[in-house]
Amino acid sequence: MTTSGSVDFGHTRTQLIESALRKCGVLREGVSATSDQLTSGALALNPIIKALQVDGMPLWAIRESAIFPIHDVNTVTLGPSGGHAATTYVHTQLGAALAAAATAVTVDSTTGMSASDVIGIELDSGNIFWTTISGAPGSSTTLTLASGVTTAAAADNHVYTYTSKTVRPLKIIQAQRFDYTDSSESPMVILSRDEYIRLGNKTGEGEPNQIYYEPRFPAGIASFFPRFSNGNSIIKIWFQRPFEDMDAAGDTLDFPQEWESAIVWELAAALAFEHGVPERKTGMIQQKAAAERGLALMFGQ
Repeated sequence: MTTSGSVDFGHTRTQLIESALRKCGVLREGVSATSDQLTSGALALNPIIKALQVDGMPLWAIRESAIFPIHDVNTVTLGPSGGHAATTYVHTQLGAALAAAATAVTVDSTTGMSASDVIGIELDSGNIFWTTISGAPGSSTTLTLASGVTTAAAADNHVYTYTSKTVRPLKIIQAQRFDYTDSSESPMVILSRDEYIRLGNKTGEGEPNQIYYEPRFPAGIASFFPRFSNGNSIIKIWFQRPFEDMDAAGDTLDFPQEWESAIVWELAAALAFEHGVPERKTGMIQQKAAAERGLALMFGQ
């Protein structure tokens, strides 16, 4: 017996729509969908993908990101155009002190850093100075800033760099404060809106131990308490990320393969109404869609 050795099966957007239309009896075998059918199918498919986000916290869509120390504020926007938070980042420390206005920087290591990366340097005041890296790092320990630091920074102060900001979280499910001085982690309490509003002096500084998240669009807002007092620590968050849209005909699903059948049947159920499929057959399609969705959800918990 010979097997394929391949495990990369996946429907394109066009194949998903045509498969759903065949299940509805709208397309005969061997017939391709018209451009109008593909357009209406795509308009039905993307809302289904977004609606599936409410099913909970699928393990395959959980991501970890870091919220970097930000001085004098207790909120940060989370999203591609948001504040200083990233899924992939570099932490290092200053290898030599910096005077005010300095742009030439020595760090313990530049590994993982690139030209134009965002960089945050802890100043002696405890503030974090944010700018970008000008050009590629000069060596394994030296780099140049796009603008000079505002005040002095001592050797061993903390440095954070990243290339891209985090995606917008749908829901934060866990948060911890990570302290780079001793590599310790402390759980943070995730608050409800009412609990966060009832907090007292929100301008107090210390080690953040509570967080509240509003999943606004296009960027969510994370509020934490107390504020960062220095650059020693970050907030680690684990969150459910959004599912990607299917924008082009050749796009494949941003789902594990076990969801392929469930989404085809969900789409068939949606298109059955649009194409006037008889009520009895529509009900059968809906039952099959519910069964397939239940199997996929059960496997992913």
